[in-house]
Amino acid sequence: MDDSPLSPDEVLAREGDPTARALAAVEWLSANFRKSPDQAKALAERELALARSAGTGSAVAWIQFYIGWIHVDRDQYEAALPALEEARLGFERGAEPAGIARTFNAIGAAYLGLGVYDLALDYFERCSECAEALDRPDMAGAALINTADCLYELERYEEAREVIERAVDYRVFAHNEAVRHHVAGMVYRALGRKAEAESQLLAALKKAGDVDFQSVESIRALAELYLDMGRFDEASALVERGLRVADRENDRLHGAQLRLVRAKADKALGRKDRALADIQAAIATTEAIGSRKGEADAYKALSEELRDAGDFERSLGAILHHQELKDSIRTEQINRRIVGIKEEQARREASLYRERLEQLSILGEIGRKITSSLDLVGIAEAVRSGAARLADAPILLLGTAAKRKLGQFVVVVAGRGPEAAHGGDPGLEAIAARCLLSRKEELEEEAEPEGSALGMPLVVGERLVGALCVRSPRLGAYDKGQLEGLRAVAAYAAIALENHRLFRQVEDLAAIDPLTGLLNRRSLMSCLQEEYKQRRRYGRDVSVVIIDLDRFKTVNDSFGHEAGDLVLIAFAGILRQISRESDRVGRYGGEEFLLLPGTDLEGAAALSERIRIALAEAEIEVPNGRKLSITASFGISAFESRDPGPELALSRADQALYSSKNKGRNCVSVLP
Repeated sequence: MDDSPLSPDEVLAREGDPTARALAAVEWLSANFRKSPDQAKALAERELALARSAGTGSAVAWIQFYIGWIHVDRDQYEAALPALEEARLGFERGAEPAGIARTFNAIGAAYLGLGVYDLALDYFERCSECAEALDRPDMAGAALINTADCLYELERYEEAREVIERAVDYRVFAHNEAVRHHVAGMVYRALGRKAEAESQLLAALKKAGDVDFQSVESIRALAELYLDMGRFDEASALVERGLRVADRENDRLHGAQLRLVRAKADKALGRKDRALADIQAAIATTEAIGSRKGEADAYKALSEELRDAGDFERSLGAILHHQELKDSIRTEQINRRIVGIKEEQARREASLYRERLEQLSILGEIGRKITSSLDLVGIAEAVRSGAARLADAPILLLGTAAKRKLGQFVVVVAGRGPEAAHGGDPGLEAIAARCLLSRKEELEEEAEPEGSALGMPLVVGERLVGALCVRSPRLGAYDKGQLEGLRAVAAYAAIALENHRLFRQVEDLAAIDPLTGLLNRRSLMSCLQEEYKQRRRYGRDVSVVIIDLDRFKTVNDSFGHEAGDLVLIAFAGILRQISRESDRVGRYGGEEFLLLPGTDLEGAAALSERIRIALAEAEIEVPNGRKLSITASFGISAFESRDPGPELALSRADQALYSSKNKGRNCVSVLP
C-alpha cells in the first residue's frame, strides 16, 4: 500500500474559501513537514502570504511555526528564530497555549543548535510547564528529551541520563521516540555504558524509519560507538550506509561528518590514503557550506593525521586553525546569548509597559541611550538624563545588587560633570539598601532640606540586578504619573545593568579557562606573541614549556569525566603554587598546559622538574574516596633570535614533548 502523502496541491484544490484553504495547508504541514520537507517549505512560503491576506491569524502563526521547524531540522538555526518568534507572537495574540508551548520547544531547539544552552534550557522548561498545565504529556516529553540533549552538549552527562530516563514515562510522537533513543545512546556512550548505548542507537534507527536527517545522525553516532568498541568493519559498513542516505538527500554537512568517521575507521584498518582524502573532502565541504563547527572537527582530524605521519609543523598549523574556529564559535555563542537575553527581556518588558510606552514615546530614545552603554558610570549618567525628562530627579543613585545588598554604585548630580559621578549620598545609599532587601519600592517624604526620595529595585525576570534611587528637593515630587515614567526608566536600567554584568562575564570568559581558572588557549596565544615581541625588543630570556598529563584518557575512561576534571583542577593548583607570579601559565587544550617562564632553558628545565616531582608525589582525591597518582611529560624550548615568529619555539617544544613521551613519559625533554 502506498502511504506517501497526497500532493499539497491536491489537498488545497478542494478548498475554495481562503480561510479553509489556509487551515487545510496547516493540516497538511502538520502531517508532512518532516516526510516531505522540500514540498512543505515551498507550500508554507507560498501559503503564508495568502493566509495573511485572508486575515487568518492562527493559520499564519502555524505556517510560520512549521517554516521555523523546517529550518531547525536543516540546521539553519539563524533563519529559524525570526519565523518562530513571529509564530509565538501570533499564538500569544490568539491565546493559543498549545501553539505557545510548541513554539517554546522549537525556539529552544534553535538555541540548542546555536550553542546558547542556558536560553535553550529556559525555553524547554517553559514548554514543559505549559505542556503540564495543558495536560499534554507528548509536549512535556519532547521538552524533556531536548533538555537531556542540551545537558549532554554541556557535558553534564549524569543529569542528562536522569532526564532522558524520566522521559520514558511520557508518550511522545514516533519522531520524538527516535530522538529519545538517539539522545539516550549518546548519553550512555559518554558514560561508558557501551552495550546500552548500542541498544538505544539501534532502536533510534528503527524508529527513525524514513526520516533521513534523523537516521543519518544515529548512523554516525552508532558508527562512532563501534569505533570505540574496536568493531571497525561494522563501523565502516554503517558509514557507507549513511553516506548513501546523505548523498541521496544532498545532505552535505552529514556527509562531511560521516567522512570524518570513515577516516577514523580506515586509519584503524590501515587504509591511510583514503583517510586523508576523506578528511580533506570534509574540510572542503564544511568550508563551502559555512559550517564552522564541522570545519573545526575536520581540522582537528587533519592535525591528528598529520601528527601521526610525522608532519608536526602542518599538524600544529591545523590544530591552531581548529582552535581559532572553536574560539570564534564560542565568541559567537556568547554574543548570541547576550543578544538573545536582551531580546527576550525587551519582549517581556514591552508587554508590561506597552500602553505606557505608547503614551510616552520619549522612552524609546531614553532606552536607546541607556542600553547603549556597558560602563556603570555611563549607564548612570544616561539613566539620570532620561529620568530628568520624565520626573524631578536632580540626584540619582544607580547600584548593582550583591546578594540583596548594595554592591558597586554611582551617584550622579545634575549640572556636574563625570568627575562628580563617584560621589556619595548616605541617604540614597540607605534607601537603596532597604529596597534591595525588601524587593519593593521605597518612598520617603521629609521636610526641608531633604524633600522627596524614591528607591526602586531593578529586576530582570526573577533576578534582582540592582537599585535605582532618585532625590528631589520638593515634597510630593513623585506622583502617579512620574512613578510610571520612572518605572519605565528603571526597566531599561535593569536591562542595562544585566548587559553590564554579562559584558563583564564575557570579558572573563574570553581570557580564563572556566574549569581550571588558568589562562585559556586564546589568551596564551596572545601572551606568546607578546613575549616574542619582548624578546625581540629587549633580548629577555623566555622559554616555552608544553606539559601533557600522561595517560589522562585512562582516568576519564576508568573513573569518569568528573574525576578527570578534578585531576585537571589539582594540576592547575600545582602550577599556580610552583610557577612565579610573572610566569604565564594556562590550559593549552584538553590535558595539555602551556607555561611561559621568563627564564632560559636551564631555568625552565629546573622549574619543570619541580612541577613534575610535585605532581608525581601528589595524591588526587576523586569521587568514591579514591586517590589517584598521575604523571606528566614536559617539552621545553625557547625563543631564538633567528626565529621569524613565536610558532617555531612552540613547534620545538611540541617535538620535545613527543620525545618525553617516547622516552616512557614522566620526564622533561629540552629541544634548543
